[in-house]
Amino acid sequence: MAAIGLGTKRTQQLNREELEQVLAVARGDRPADLLIRNAEVLDLVNGGAHRTHIALCGHTIAGVGNDYEE
Repeated sequence: MAAIGLGTKRTQQLNREELEQVLAVARGDRPADLLIRNAEVLDLVNGGAHRTHIALCGHTIAGVGNDYEE
């Protein structure tokens, strides 16, 4: 694997089916594969830390927020 230099981004590539699943979790139409409850998330824009839930679909974060209860 080649070294990644400054200015080089590596992004996750999702096929259409994976993207549809992630979006369904994000909308709340499908339950998350994994729900991390009461995680402390740092807000790098406004500063501070917030307790919230993180919804995962496969290896992708589908959403962050207290709306993801179940």
